[in-house]
Amino acid sequence: SYPAITSEDLLSIEVKTPPLKEQQAIGWFLDKKCDSIDGFIEKKLRLIELLQEEKTALINHAVTKGIDAGAPMKPSNAEWLGDIPAHWEVVRLKRVTSLITNGYVGPTRDILKPEGVRYIQSLHIKGGTIKFHTPYYVSADWSSQHSRSILKEHDILVVQTGAVGSVGIVSKDFEGCNCHALIILRINNERAVPSYVFNVLQSNYGFHVLKSIETGALHPHLNSTIICDIELPLPTIDEQIEIANLITLNTMRIEAAIGRIEKEIELLEEYKQALISEVVTGKVKVEEPVEEPEAVL
Repeated sequence: SYPAITSEDLLSIEVKTPPLKEQQAIGWFLDKKCDSIDGFIEKKLRLIELLQEEKTALINHAVTKGIDAGAPMKPSNAEWLGDIPAHWEVVRLKRVTSLITNGYVGPTRDILKPEGVRYIQSLHIKGGTIKFHTPYYVSADWSSQHSRSILKEHDILVVQTGAVGSVGIVSKDFEGCNCHALIILRINNERAVPSYVFNVLQSNYGFHVLKSIETGALHPHLNSTIICDIELPLPTIDEQIEIANLITLNTMRIEAAIGRIEKEIELLEEYKQALISEVVTGKVKVEEPVEEPEAVL
């Protein structure tokens, strides 16, 4: 059994109400104020969309066209990629990795523990990073027995089932964790820069390539034996570093701006709720409108 409230309980609750004319005035006032606040919020949400579009466009251009606007171009002969700088290569993913493997795939009911080694799953891959908002743990012994899926800093994680194609990169904070149903890409640093490859995979090009190799109509998933053959645009190591640094710098700027706007939206929502509470409890007195409020009957 669980606590519940019935319709009879609801109907028996006493509610203090002001006179009808005052109720109408309150309704008119709150409609006007809330519409104004909602309008501000809508504009701020649109601004966030534009910033996200700017971020996406920045990544797409940097990893497919480079950062030298005057560089001569050549056809890549790769679907969704188009022309690339003439001095770039197009290589298969397996040529720039030292390891492509899977996280543990199997039932988790008997392996999860209340504490221990953090166990990263697809739900933790958000916005290109790991967000451990819903904690899952396995024992240290179990993790040691499944050492192939223990994460290292700079590993790239690709969601294998569910939100297929979402990618994240392992920061120092999550080194040593284990993972579930994620494809782990460990980059060969002599061939490629992990942050550059990560940005290729989270670009529009990377998204389309990963979606093109998913299998299973009812339960789409990615196969690590197929992902190794996807093609990547590859500049020199120095240029990869330059591109990755440019993306990081501008992404930080954009994310900071988005964070500020999200905080403003949060404050507006709090103000709206506080205003409603203050008005309907009579703590703020509402003047009757000069004109008869419309459609308040």
